[in-house]
Amino acid sequence: MTLRLRWFAMVFALATIVTCASGPAASPGNSLLALQRVGGWVVLERLDPLTLRPLPGSPPPLRVNRRFPVPWDFSPDGSHVVTGGSKARLVDVTTFREVVRDWPGGDPFTWLIWTTQGVQFDDFPELVNLNGAAVYFHDPPPSIMIDAAKGSAGLVELWELWDRPGDTGAGHWWVGANDVGPEVPVPQLDGQLGVAFAVDGDRSYLLSPSGLLAVVSSGGVLSSESVDLPQPVAMPDSPLQLAVWSRDKVVAITSSGLVLVNAVNGSTRVLGPSATNVVPAGRRLVAWRADSRDGVYVYGRRAGSGTLLFHLLDGARVGGVIVHGGSAYVCLGRPDVQPCPGKTAILDLQTGRELRRVTAPVVLLR
Repeated sequence: MTLRLRWFAMVFALATIVTCASGPAASPGNSLLALQRVGGWVVLERLDPLTLRPLPGSPPPLRVNRRFPVPWDFSPDGSHVVTGGSKARLVDVTTFREVVRDWPGGDPFTWLIWTTQGVQFDDFPELVNLNGAAVYFHDPPPSIMIDAAKGSAGLVELWELWDRPGDTGAGHWWVGANDVGPEVPVPQLDGQLGVAFAVDGDRSYLLSPSGLLAVVSSGGVLSSESVDLPQPVAMPDSPLQLAVWSRDKVVAITSSGLVLVNAVNGSTRVLGPSATNVVPAGRRLVAWRADSRDGVYVYGRRAGSGTLLFHLLDGARVGGVIVHGGSAYVCLGRPDVQPCPGKTAILDLQTGRELRRVTAPVVLLR
């Protein structure tokens, strides 16, 4: 009998807005949504994109928690944000009005993700619907995990099946939409270890270290290709990762470099040195290593291929990046720390120019 182990991923989404602007402009229609500490509270507020100071004319700051860190996620349409901490808050990002005040349970929420499938607190499922969408909670996250990501169907999961109980070797790979969508087998990857996974809308991309790429939808496997990857692909401290740059264009994050993969024909192109993180920004891609002081690499698409445009902030340690308009906001300091422990460099992604560097202990959401 097949043993099935299901794994959920802790997902902290970094939402981005990509336009053609070459830099941010200080106006109510172009502001940054952020969390920062004000008067003993962590508040949600709108900031000027150039100064990272409170933007005049915006809604008053909304208190969300007493201290950092604060988990958060956006609704699929970006109109609402949900925050965790000592209390869950679901907020309209235009008016800062709390939409839901009474939540099931009362324990602190250490992580959360907004999906289309409901709200779950610990092991007790509850539903809070909002215009056909809902929020999914779990605290603490299950300890066994393969991967999961948000798609148009909600939380899409990658999981593995084994033929014998207790087996930890290579098994059979499946993709499912968190109990509400069909479970799709991917037999092309059976027997593979260390499969990487990314989701774009209704499509899932799976890539093995041996170079087998499968594109999956709810109806089944759409295609499978064999692609060339630089060796070594993965190491114990640098596993293979996958990210979506654009439709049918994915980036393999290998221990030997970043590789642009065309999911339609399987062609590949090495973009540059290895990274631990990438953030798509329209026709730009921002990449960095969280364990180095190499700054950020900015890639662009020209004539259908990818090329290195800029190497910026060389010598700086990067804690995180978000993209807003045509600019990247780079937290300089240790990664995975709230709020940003150092200054924030504002970069123009069209020209590669650093617009300014601001001291602002904030968490930029988008």
